Amino acid sequence: MFQNSPPTRFGTVYRDDLARPETVAVYLNANLVDIETNANASLVKRLRIACLAGPQFWAEAPVFVLAAGGIENARLLLNADKVERAGLGNGNDLVGRFFMDHPNIAKTANIVFSARYPNFAFYDYHRVRGIKIYGFLTLTAETLRREGLPNFYLGLDKGQLADESASVASLRSIYKSLRGGHWPDHLGFHLRRVVGDLDGLATTLYERALHREPPLFSTFYSCECPPDPASRVSLVAERDALGLRRAQLDWRLPGDFAATMQRAHRLIGEELGRLGLGRLRINTAETTQDPMSAIENGHHHMGTTRMHRDPKQGVVDADCRVHGKANLFIAGSSVFPTYSHDDPTMTIVALALRLADHLKARPS
Repeated sequence: MFQNSPPTRFGTVYRDDLARPETVAVYLNANLVDIETNANASLVKRLRIACLAGPQFWAEAPVFVLAAGGIENARLLLNADKVERAGLGNGNDLVGRFFMDHPNIAKTANIVFSARYPNFAFYDYHRVRGIKIYGFLTLTAETLRREGLPNFYLGLDKGQLADESASVASLRSIYKSLRGGHWPDHLGFHLRRVVGDLDGLATTLYERALHREPPLFSTFYSCECPPDPASRVSLVAERDALGLRRAQLDWRLPGDFAATMQRAHRLIGEELGRLGLGRLRINTAETTQDPMSAIENGHHHMGTTRMHRDPKQGVVDADCRVHGKANLFIAGSSVFPTYSHDDPTMTIVALALRLADHLKARPS
């Protein structure tokens, strides 16, 4: 199951702590535009900071930590190319590579459950002792290893006649994205589906008004993908308002992605049938909208400054220090060498606390 916390706006929740002079000095609207090093780029000396309104200044410190996210961390390093021409820390052409995200696909299959099936409410958002959770289907670790499948989960959308109503599936995608605090990818696509399937939407609303419980459930698929060096963030010639080259993203999914997704569904369907709990039908272009035509990303940018003890295989070491740089560290999901189907926030926080402890223990 997943446990959800309410969205935490750090600037609001921790504003009083951040405003205390003895705690930390916070500079708002201050953008990092250059990382200045010594002659052989083994030590960071200072950072050049610029504001959109025009003012610029330098920031000096004994230690520097980049914590700007899975895309921006790589962009900042690649733009810092005055000494190391390929970008700071990019001597082995690894900065920006191994980009990872969660592919999310709605309406991958439909399940009709039997009357024997117990508690559907577990698979919808609900609260247990004040904590919001929801359940999902997956396979045991032993089965995943035996079948050579990635970690994945199947969420259940209940009571929406999703097999017949493309409009409801799109409205659900829009709703889930808005609940997550962002607009959905392919918003125009979803809006066109809603307008083009008003009959399906009306049918669903009618069924809900009569308090009928449709036996049909659709699945939502999300998984991990193996690290791929060709999946990467790189720079283009176009520059932003502060003069930095912009990033471009080449996100790649494995060639067997569709096959492993179908195999995962097939195994769960076989188990549901064996236990007499229900029947599962995998959706294809022939049965309904092709799931592969509507892959969305999870907005979980990971992997562009991956961790590895060997500088030929990673950008940072086990302490999140950039290889070959005495005082430059990276925090965030860009250091992930691999990932699972889980959301990355808890691991990001754990690594940040671990890095903080390491920095506090360093000799001053």
